[in-house]
Amino acid sequence: GDRGGRRPFVQAWRDDSCDAMPPRKRKNKAEGEGHEEEVEKKPKVVEKGQDVDERGCVVREATPRAGPVPEDRRSWTGLFWNVNGMRALMRDKKKDLMKHVEDCDPDLLCLIEHKLQEKDVDGMLQQMNNELPGYAGCFTCSQEKKGYSGVAVFVKGKLPAPSAGSNGKKAATSKKIQSFFRPSQQTDGKDSGVERDALKVLSVRCGMNKTVDKEGRMITIEYEGFYVVNVYVPNSGDGLKRLDYRIHEWDKDFREYLMELQRSKPVVVGGDFNVAHLDKDIWNVEAKHIPKSAGTTPEERQSFTELLDSGFVDTFRHRHPGASGCFTYWSVRANNRPRNRGLRLDYWLASSSLYSSDSPIQVHDSWHCDQDNGYGDHCPLAITLRLPLTT
Repeated sequence: GDRGGRRPFVQAWRDDSCDAMPPRKRKNKAEGEGHEEEVEKKPKVVEKGQDVDERGCVVREATPRAGPVPEDRRSWTGLFWNVNGMRALMRDKKKDLMKHVEDCDPDLLCLIEHKLQEKDVDGMLQQMNNELPGYAGCFTCSQEKKGYSGVAVFVKGKLPAPSAGSNGKKAATSKKIQSFFRPSQQTDGKDSGVERDALKVLSVRCGMNKTVDKEGRMITIEYEGFYVVNVYVPNSGDGLKRLDYRIHEWDKDFREYLMELQRSKPVVVGGDFNVAHLDKDIWNVEAKHIPKSAGTTPEERQSFTELLDSGFVDTFRHRHPGASGCFTYWSVRANNRPRNRGLRLDYWLASSSLYSSDSPIQVHDSWHCDQDNGYGDHCPLAITLRLPLTT
């Protein structure tokens, strides 16, 4: 935070990536069609609302990580990523996924918008079992159209057979696989054989209780002390054609579903919510098209406020309330990621009770895995909870 009256440290987003953009070229007809002269490319004037450096890159404020979990507590970490197609990810950028898994060591990994059909799941589960031994996987797929939506989760240890929610079908799930846990780090470099037990999963549910989840948008994992909901919220679409459905049906049912879960135990929710909540979550918030664009309409932003008001905390904003330039989505078509011109559409939310000082389970850290300027239009997000050692 800002201490002693000093301005918080800020850093430009990938200075080298901005420098890497080649200067614009134009033909000089006097020299002949084959000759081009270099024309210095001046940074475009961007909308107000974010700090921009001289190269046109939106400045990302530093968001320091929390320290280690105390020795008298155990940790649980969740990692999710909208991968915009799992086949392409595993074919072209598998190393990116493996690097994030290695860095975060998640107890639960969620991949959103996998775009697989049910017939593709067995093959993908086998591939994932080979890449992530010791994780058991579960998929829910869109039944509405091909190459669309879909959520997959992978947990350390074992998964019980999933219930079908309200769509009448069980989600595809992996068969029993070998047990695996990473050994703890030893200062002498030797494996002591001490392993961290995986947190037991009590149940798995696909979809919501009331809503027919034909688009494969949600999986709920139940642990002893809390629920984890992994979600891909519908986009309002071109011309906002699904805005009414999104606001008056999906958001309403989703909010009621989460409140129902909260009546029995705290809830952690991670996923692509397809909404930029605050002005600082939008790189060009003063642009005229923003109130009329999917994900940034006043209706969607207000609906997200209502979700938070029902008992949830935006965990990243709670930890970094004033940080600007922190986004999770960048348009690939506009090549916006090198210049950090993005939106914050992805979130980890948590029941407000998980911030109570007397709660046995508490939110420890929440962060964006956005520093590598890597694959896709979204970055992964992670969260760590502090739990009693006996959980």
